[in-house]
Amino acid sequence: MEVKICGITNAEDARNSVALGATMLGIVFAKGSARYLPVARARELVSECPRSFCFVGVFVDEEASHIREVATRVGLKKIQLHGVESPSFCGSFSLPVIKAFRVANASSNSSSNASENDSCDDLGQEADRAPRFYTRVESHLFDSKSGGSGSSFDWQRLNLLDRIKPWILAGGLKAENIARAVSIVRPDGVDLSSSVARDDDIRRKDYTKIETFIRALRTECARSTTC
Repeated sequence: MEVKICGITNAEDARNSVALGATMLGIVFAKGSARYLPVARARELVSECPRSFCFVGVFVDEEASHIREVATRVGLKKIQLHGVESPSFCGSFSLPVIKAFRVANASSNSSSNASENDSCDDLGQEADRAPRFYTRVESHLFDSKSGGSGSSFDWQRLNLLDRIKPWILAGGLKAENIARAVSIVRPDGVDLSSSVARDDDIRRKDYTKIETFIRALRTECARSTTC
């Protein structure tokens, strides 16, 4: 199973994440994110790591020309699109694309006070940006509406979808809930960010948290037939 550690901001965290079992490393190029990394720093980070590392650039509603330029300058191996990019836009890149979809009804924090807008998300089967229209991407990633916050969502909702591409599950995953997540969703990969951040610095990774999570994931995969 693929394990993506997102929000990587330095080479030390990148190298240790891979040593602990990560297969993909996400660099966030969305300026509104607390884990945003400027292009020049991202290029330096990638240059300090082995060429075998799979760095994924995370973009939100950027121009295609900008994404291509960043991917070339930095040395990205995949692109993750986390906005409202159209199916045709997502299919226009030569690099593999992970298309993210935000799922409503987060189950953590203030979900009990959800507004009417919280019932709207990217899973609507009649919407032109529903997952079923994104056939020219490598995989589909499902996250909570507040991506990168550590919030989860009702995983059962994904059972309503046809699996036309490999699924990556994100949003509030941790060692304590990964067994249940795997049993319900049967993902092809998982994506972690906030749940493996250091308590004293959200831009750095906690290696103990990563190791504990991956051990729990491997235990569940060894026990079940869903991985």
